[in-house]
Amino acid sequence: MNDEQLLKRTAYGFAWSVVERSGTQISQLIISIFLARILSPELFGLTGMLTVFMAIGQSIIDSGFGSALIQKKNHTLIDECSVFYFNIFIGIILAILMYFFAPVIAHFFHQEALTSLARVLAINFVINSFGIVQTALLTKDVDFKTQSRISIISSVASGAIGIICAYSGCGVWSLVVQSISGNFFRTVLVWYSRPWRPKWLFDINSLRKLFSFGSRLLLSGIIDTLYNNIFQIIIGRMFSPANLAFYNRANQLQQVPIQLISTSAKRVTYPIYSMIHDDKERLLSIFRKTLLTVTAITIPVMAVLYFTAEPLVIVFYTTKWANSIVYLKLLVFLGVLYPLHLVNLNVLLAQGHSDKYFRLELLKKLLGLTVLSFTMKYKIEVMIVGQIISSFFVYFFINSHYTKKYLGYSGFRQAKDLLPTILSTILASISMYLVKRLSGNGMVGLIVIPSVGVIAYLIAAKLLRVEAVMQLEEILLKRMHKGNYGKD
Repeated sequence: MNDEQLLKRTAYGFAWSVVERSGTQISQLIISIFLARILSPELFGLTGMLTVFMAIGQSIIDSGFGSALIQKKNHTLIDECSVFYFNIFIGIILAILMYFFAPVIAHFFHQEALTSLARVLAINFVINSFGIVQTALLTKDVDFKTQSRISIISSVASGAIGIICAYSGCGVWSLVVQSISGNFFRTVLVWYSRPWRPKWLFDINSLRKLFSFGSRLLLSGIIDTLYNNIFQIIIGRMFSPANLAFYNRANQLQQVPIQLISTSAKRVTYPIYSMIHDDKERLLSIFRKTLLTVTAITIPVMAVLYFTAEPLVIVFYTTKWANSIVYLKLLVFLGVLYPLHLVNLNVLLAQGHSDKYFRLELLKKLLGLTVLSFTMKYKIEVMIVGQIISSFFVYFFINSHYTKKYLGYSGFRQAKDLLPTILSTILASISMYLVKRLSGNGMVGLIVIPSVGVIAYLIAAKLLRVEAVMQLEEILLKRMHKGNYGKD
């Protein structure tokens, strides 16, 4: 497979991954708007306190074996079956542990209601354990078209159930039912869509071989999950459930474009990078194009989100969620840095350096926790600012270390390549700022501000010759030319 074929496969996979993410995120966003209008922020805060425990459990269920199956070029049916049965065993163990430790969690957050909530949500561990192998195989095949259908259908179906429960007066249990039904639908659809079925095969040696790669990903995943959710733990412990709900709402809105673009790119490029990890020149070429394309989309989108934060929250979620606005504006800066983090680490993983990946994750988290230990004494806003500062240092100087070592592409070279995109976004931001002062925080602002921002960015990107935008323009012109030629 040559570079052009790889790029086409990457683009095809990325397009369907974006469809999946956008469909899922948009449906979840619409559902969250309905639920946020019905339920109080305090109820969202209660389920938010359990997020970290559910996320850690999911990392343990996967145990890094899903990524190991993707990375291993010639995995066998024994590998797949061994991972399948092991995941189910781990899922059951986690559900049991969650059941017995639920009172401890409730005591930690000083919320007695968490005991019953945690025990019921533990069912998700068992449900999710049945779909890990099928999902990994779909990802390895770059089949995000199927995954997009599964995610959208399960998200819409579970969301509808959650809304019905909320209107029926189920309160916080409507959020629990939505979570469990969503995972159930997703697992059932994965089984229906992927013809793979387990045989009665199990080999502990197969697990050991996969675990040599996956164990480091497991540890990295747990550390990453703990670190990413440490804010929820601290806010839930030191502040009220409502404060946690405001932060989570802002984080959810910030994650929509991130999940849509950057995470889609991560999912698609990992199997592609793994195919060519032995060819450093080809890997660098594909990696650089991925970096420029993802950031050329992500950075201006985050700028639009910053300037539409007020109208977005007020129009859709009402003024009772207004406290989320300041958090959202700050979290936008983390979103700008996030794609740099993802693409650099993806290259390292694709080359099989899970040990170095783990060291990097450990170093980054230690730095972040050190900063957090100084900022947690103050307001939530100060905690977020500290996270932004540490993330800037991490993404440019730590994550890019091995990219420079193995591909000769340092963080400073990446920043230089990104300069046209950054300048174009700054020019677009000036135009959005001026328009915002005239349009206000209503529906008009929500329409006009992003429209002006997109137009200004495209004009600036054309003048400053942003590489990814120029390539997109070239592709569109070729397609138009072929279309006109075909008509003639």
